[in-house]
Amino acid sequence: MVRAAIVCSVLLLTAPVAVAQDMPLTMFILDGERWKPSKVHVQHHAHPIHAPEIVPNATVSAVSPDGSTLYVGSSEGRYLWAFRRTAEGKTGLGDRYVRLWKPAAQKDQPVSALTFDSRGCIYAATPGGLQTFDPTGRLCGVIELPSKKSVQALIWTGTDLDVLAAQFEGGEFFTRKMNTRGIK
Repeated sequence: MVRAAIVCSVLLLTAPVAVAQDMPLTMFILDGERWKPSKVHVQHHAHPIHAPEIVPNATVSAVSPDGSTLYVGSSEGRYLWAFRRTAEGKTGLGDRYVRLWKPAAQKDQPVSALTFDSRGCIYAATPGGLQTFDPTGRLCGVIELPSKKSVQALIWTGTDLDVLAAQFEGGEFFTRKMNTRGIK
């Protein structure tokens, strides 16, 4: 009985620490901020998709801010894939890394654009919204997108790189001030 009380006390004392590891969506978005149509188009240069053959129908790839991981999105399934990169930039072992959120009736959750913030958090544009993940791959939330069209690019802009620009199919641009800083 005394042992059970000690275990319960330890769990209660450490629970706030365990909860503090989660990154709520408020760490990404600012209260009251919304997507705004933008007349200023940010120059985006399409990068070739680098994807190992095991990724079915790869649609987008991006390298983590520290250069150690290649992330690959696909038009099939519901995962974001991750692959180790060597110091020389060669792709090594990898597998499905992040399980994307999807509506129950939907089979696949295609990824059309990827970016990262300065903390290493992942932003994946899907038909279900802009899915945000902490650096360990845990879903933090889904930010609703302002258009039903496919996102072609996600670009950090603004003086402090705190504005996320989304370029949609057909050339539409929207921007949103974020509660984080991006990377170039």
